[in-house]
Amino acid sequence: MSRVKIREYVLADLDAYADWQSDPEVARHITWLPKTRAQSRACLADAIAQQTTVPRIRHFFAVVLADTDETIGNVGLTITGPGTGDCGWFLRRHYWGCGYATDAAQLLIEYAFQALGLERLTASCAVGNSASERVMLKCGFVCVERSETRAKYEIQRTAWQQAQQALTADAAKPPC
Repeated sequence: MSRVKIREYVLADLDAYADWQSDPEVARHITWLPKTRAQSRACLADAIAQQTTVPRIRHFFAVVLADTDETIGNVGLTITGPGTGDCGWFLRRHYWGCGYATDAAQLLIEYAFQALGLERLTASCAVGNSASERVMLKCGFVCVERSETRAKYEIQRTAWQQAQQALTADAAKPPC
């Protein structure tokens, strides 16, 4: 059972949302951050508005702790073409290093492949953002391109399904 859940954003998420968007440490590897509270409010309102667009192109979700429902971050994906999406994640600094980003990214991948029926997901990060690269690798992404500034990863639905089947088979095996 996952320690986190992902859910649609609501306006009550503004404090947590603005917290990660305005944090200079979160912004260290992201060119479009930090944002002011007013800018964060506008971004959150846009994420909420996206929930009802048809077809829905952007799928942004709050990451919440499963036991308390505290909002600790964000995961999301944007449909970039037929069967393809680009995804990413952010956590409030206090929750770094606990494995929550990996848990949330895995839920997003499951949503992308099962609920949306996507065939491929991409993700990228600044070179030097080793924490994000570790999340991608733990989730089964493979590096497909690296420049001096960006590392681009992808995961195919078939590879993800095979990994899920292997996990299920391993769980069914009796201990030694």
